[in-house]
Amino acid sequence: MIIEAQLHFKDTEVKTDRCQVDEVIELPHGNFEYFRNLPLDDYDFIKRSLDKLPATNDNTRHCILALDESGSDGILIDPEGYFFARYTAFIPNARQMLEAEEYPSLTNYVKSMRDIAETVTQVALNSHTDGEYVSDLEYIETDFQPNVLDKYLLVDMLNERPEFKSVEYDDGALVMKLSDEYVANRRLSTEEVQEMCARHKLWKLCVDGGERADFSDKTVNNFDFVGMDLSDAKCDNARFINCRFVGSYLDSVSAVNALF
Repeated sequence: MIIEAQLHFKDTEVKTDRCQVDEVIELPHGNFEYFRNLPLDDYDFIKRSLDKLPATNDNTRHCILALDESGSDGILIDPEGYFFARYTAFIPNARQMLEAEEYPSLTNYVKSMRDIAETVTQVALNSHTDGEYVSDLEYIETDFQPNVLDKYLLVDMLNERPEFKSVEYDDGALVMKLSDEYVANRRLSTEEVQEMCARHKLWKLCVDGGERADFSDKTVNNFDFVGMDLSDAKCDNARFINCRFVGSYLDSVSAVNALF
């Protein structure tokens, strides 16, 4: 995220003024940039706004907020009765702040959609199979506030998150594919599992070329371990899906948080 801001050098405290926006002016982008670069020139929009800035003794600065018509930033102005910007402050994302003030219901809606996107993301990260997760939208609608969910906006929001390679809406469901770096359990191929089991057998016999089987943080799908000796294998955080272990030896296997 990039933020344009005025940074001060070694301030001993962060001082602020209480400012009230009494007038909002939208300037075309070119005029906004001109004003930004030459704030001490006289400006008609400041002159026209002076009578809308009350003079009070309540320690409040009554200001004009100049917005970039083509952007989101603004400049807060206290002219103090002059036609130029005597006091100014650059306000990043001023338009969003103004909209949040005018439409609190919009702010609440944005928060609700963010909460939904965050929850769906965490569920997908914790429950995916080989980097893919399908979620029923009806379940999501039931789980959150009624009439809040905008499924197409949710798809766009999830596609903007780094956790997902792609998110699509398909026949009442969200089909989510996780980015490779967020797939914690890499799926082992049948050949890799066969080789690991063969090396583990040699390791148990103390034969050269043997190696202790380590399924930790891996996914094994549709493999037949029937009758195999997997004792002492490492299986922490492993996922065994549709596998058969009839007659297998699993003595002293380490299987913390493993899923069978």
